Amino acid sequence: MKISVKNVGNIKEANNININNLNLYIGKNGSGKTYFSKLIYFMNNLNYTMPVFLKLFKEKLSTSYQEEKSITFTIDDVDLFIQEFSYSIEKTFASKLGIDKFFFKNINIKLEIDEINVKDLKLKQDKKLDLDTYEMYMGFDFIRKILPSLDSFYLPAARANYMITYKYLIESQMNNYRLMSLKNKTNQKFDILPEIENIFLQNIYSVDTKKRGIYAKFAKAIEDELFQNGKLSIKNPKTQDVPTYEFKLNDSKKVLDLVGASSSVTEIAPLILYLRHIIMGYLDDCLFIDEPELSLHPSAQRILVDIIVRLVNSGLKVTLITHSPYIIEALNNNLLRYKIKDEKIPDNIKSITPLSCSLVSAYLFENNTIVDVLNKNEGLIDDKLIESFNDITKDYEVMRDIEYYKENTND
Repeated sequence: MKISVKNVGNIKEANNININNLNLYIGKNGSGKTYFSKLIYFMNNLNYTMPVFLKLFKEKLSTSYQEEKSITFTIDDVDLFIQEFSYSIEKTFASKLGIDKFFFKNINIKLEIDEINVKDLKLKQDKKLDLDTYEMYMGFDFIRKILPSLDSFYLPAARANYMITYKYLIESQMNNYRLMSLKNKTNQKFDILPEIENIFLQNIYSVDTKKRGIYAKFAKAIEDELFQNGKLSIKNPKTQDVPTYEFKLNDSKKVLDLVGASSSVTEIAPLILYLRHIIMGYLDDCLFIDEPELSLHPSAQRILVDIIVRLVNSGLKVTLITHSPYIIEALNNNLLRYKIKDEKIPDNIKSITPLSCSLVSAYLFENNTIVDVLNKNEGLIDDKLIESFNDITKDYEVMRDIEYYKENTND
């Protein structure tokens, strides 16, 4: 799928942005990369796609069900769905972000989907299902033929704060609800956070530790390779009102409240939680990680990127929103490793997970637009195009030249 947008935050216009299995959004603060990533999140989430599908095709689905016949969607049906869905996102995007609609009043979205074979739009009837379930299953099949993912999960940049303060935030929300109940205003919004952040908060609060997703082994890999001496522990939510998150040290019986653990642990803990208990992995899922580099040493960023590459190779779609040059360089190592996979190489290079360029999209958010920085011929991210990331180095080089000139002049 490709998307073109106008007036999304600081992005005035950007065309033909390809949504791939691994998407890298690079840019300075305030460049619009987070707004854009949240837009893609909303467009690949059943909470927003399914209502549009059911609204448009309710009658068609009911007729098919009653007559016990297969249902066939046309290319016109697909175009109508894309048009209506894009329009619904345009109209609700600001409110979902908790921002005044004035800031996105001229937003424009245009989707270009991959070519679809009309035969693929003929969906078979299942007589064993009730009508509501039938409609949902038809929606799953229809949407997955059009959009990259059926369901998406977003780890916001402030995730560590939410992991530590979630009990107080939930209590504040409940107090808001009680207050509105007293005023008979329960139909009004009482959440204290924007939609994405609120969903993240609810996932922390209502985690079911009995559920285990298909990517749980990668949560273990993060603990083994990044933490080395500890793991995330969750006290059974059934024994108390809310779950308690702790960091358990492997070499002792010591357990730390998450607030007492290192900043790197609190930043990575949500990713472990999602991979182990939240993302089940059955719906062509996509995971968005805003600023994966937070509180991580450059060597830890490299390890995290390699684990993310393994996730992508296993089927999970991932979008990284970053301004870390270490993330970019680490990902280039994985891309280059793919190119030399058949060569005789030392063990330290063998340990790098290969990543095919065909699975990757990389974009620089700069100058009010979005620029493709993936060199298709080289199969690498063209870091030479990311000049803004080298400002510190440039200043250093200028001062070294001044110092050199001064020393040689004095002589």
